[in-house]
Amino acid sequence: MFRRVIRTFSLVLLMLGVAELNARPATFLPAEKEVFAIGDLHGDFSAMVTILRAAGLINSSNDWIGGDRTFVQVGDQLDRGNSEKQIVDLFEKLIVQAEQAGGQVIVLNGNHETMNVELDFRYVTSGGFNQFSNYYHSGINDSEVTRLPTAQRGRAVAFKPGGPYAKILATHNSTVMVGQTVFVHGGITPAYARYGLDRVNDEISQWMNGYASRPSSVGGSGPLWNRDYGGTMSSSACNQLEETLAELGAKRMVVAHTVQRTVNQACNGKVWRVDVGLSSYYGGKLQAIKITNDSLIQIVEDDGSLTETGFGNGDGGQCQNLGAAPQNLAVSNLTSDSLTATWGSVNYATGYQLEYLNGSNWLPTRTAQLSYNLKDLPQGSTVKLRVKATNICSESNYSDAVEAKLTDAGTCNNAEKVGAITTSNITSNSFTASWPASSNANSYIPQLWVNGAWLTQQAVANNRVSFTNLAANSSQFIRVIAVNSCGEQASASSWVEVKLASGEQCNAPSTPARPSASNIGSNSYTLNWPAVANANSYIVQRWSESNGAWQNYKTTTSTSLTVSGEQRSTAYARVIAESSCGKASGASPYLTINLANDDGSGECTAAPAIPTGLTLSSGKLTWPKVAQASYYKVVGWNGASWEFYTNASSNTLSIGSDTPEYLSISARNDCGKSSYSDYIRVK
Repeated sequence: MFRRVIRTFSLVLLMLGVAELNARPATFLPAEKEVFAIGDLHGDFSAMVTILRAAGLINSSNDWIGGDRTFVQVGDQLDRGNSEKQIVDLFEKLIVQAEQAGGQVIVLNGNHETMNVELDFRYVTSGGFNQFSNYYHSGINDSEVTRLPTAQRGRAVAFKPGGPYAKILATHNSTVMVGQTVFVHGGITPAYARYGLDRVNDEISQWMNGYASRPSSVGGSGPLWNRDYGGTMSSSACNQLEETLAELGAKRMVVAHTVQRTVNQACNGKVWRVDVGLSSYYGGKLQAIKITNDSLIQIVEDDGSLTETGFGNGDGGQCQNLGAAPQNLAVSNLTSDSLTATWGSVNYATGYQLEYLNGSNWLPTRTAQLSYNLKDLPQGSTVKLRVKATNICSESNYSDAVEAKLTDAGTCNNAEKVGAITTSNITSNSFTASWPASSNANSYIPQLWVNGAWLTQQAVANNRVSFTNLAANSSQFIRVIAVNSCGEQASASSWVEVKLASGEQCNAPSTPARPSASNIGSNSYTLNWPAVANANSYIVQRWSESNGAWQNYKTTTSTSLTVSGEQRSTAYARVIAESSCGKASGASPYLTINLANDDGSGECTAAPAIPTGLTLSSGKLTWPKVAQASYYKVVGWNGASWEFYTNASSNTLSIGSDTPEYLSISARNDCGKSSYSDYIRVK
């Protein structure tokens, strides 16, 4: 309830020539009465609609019937299945329908969404390529597209940065906080909490739109790949989680990414894991999590029944009357078409509704914060605003309305975004930054990164500024914003890091070219790549199928490295260059290596045989290696049926406390899969 219909109003606002408030939802949202969430879908449309129907959110025609409820999909709609396009398209329809009904559908990006924007198609099925084939035609000569096999080019056009489906993903957040619950695909560390969730969302969105380069937050340690909270939680992992939640002012985190046998919690309910492998690829349960009043947590089963978890009481302690209106509504940062509104807090409020008068209609926007930036307002107009406080079951009176006259746009032209920043005169506590003059710029605003936020410095009229009395031997980050004569700001420049300790600017080397392979054997190969200017060393990474992530193999100062110990018939490798000050480049395009089989060939010739001879000893399950097997799929008996347990990259599996009592194993490779082995009791 009490929610602004963001995208529906955006269309109205555009037609009326007034502010389009935000295409991407806010990062911090107020608590809601009922919030549902599910994990990875991986191209399984049938599983998606089944669990949404069980939760009472859509009907048999796949239309929204959830009213004012909130639904969050915690990333990984793509890959491994054949109906990805239907999933993305249905979510876009439900987003609009839910907003019209006073509810909201929030779709988050996971690591498989970013992999597709990177054109990393290792987990795409033939059906997944076919669904997007009509996006490519012979007139397209983009080398990033044409270097791919013809069957993959349509998908590349759709998902490359700036492509039509990449732009859809760009309207989705990568993390969101609803009340005191943080939702993210992988996991947020204290470092990324301090870095800023809104900053993460904005950087990934800008990259997907094709406006910026790939941000580091989509990498292996970022919020979409992190697995710190998906496995067995040690006391140190729980301490890290608590530090993150404290930094964000949150009570709990909901993550996906790592397959579980059922929705479960760790660290006394501070993290909830909702990736239950519900897609047909994994064959797991169909479950969702339900959070009522930001407190009571239940599990929605595939028949619509609710399983109690013992966490929360359902009232959240937040149903307090909100009588007093917010005070001190004020506006600042006025330009010809934008302003910032701020107001005072109200006790027991979980959110605020800021409203902008358009003709005789008040158009609302919702936020959990005490400020909001309105953009793209009619230039030079007079803006009238009011605000009220809300929580799950109440709302306050409106504040007194305020008016603000936007500056006259005159004949101002937009200032050009500042180009590359260079630094000089570096000492242990000072440096000078300079940049090319920007077209239509009247002044420049330099900003330094301080305590997790960009701190604005005094504006300068020329394209050079010096900083002194900085923290000795520290790393500093600077960016610059160009401003025109009407006070309108361009987008911020790319930031530059300056290491005062070494007295030099720390620049990352260029991204290495795709490596090549030689001396290919059955479990080893030699990786080779061209030297990169200013690179001091190189990190070789291998793709781990069992962990679903890139992992560092070795660091070398050479441009060649022998990789050994591969367990699969197909291997993937890439290279990262590092400078002498430890600054890393982007990862090279990955190389696919088809390892030689026992007969010397590099391709599988048939599906592997059924594993035999399973033996349990000293807490480990082992079996003879199956010829041509890339990996092994392990299922466990839950008392009623066999369900996915894990993937093993070798013929050894450690038995833990969460391992099912009975296990069975299937060998897999690119040519097919074996039947399952005879089961074995492991505990």
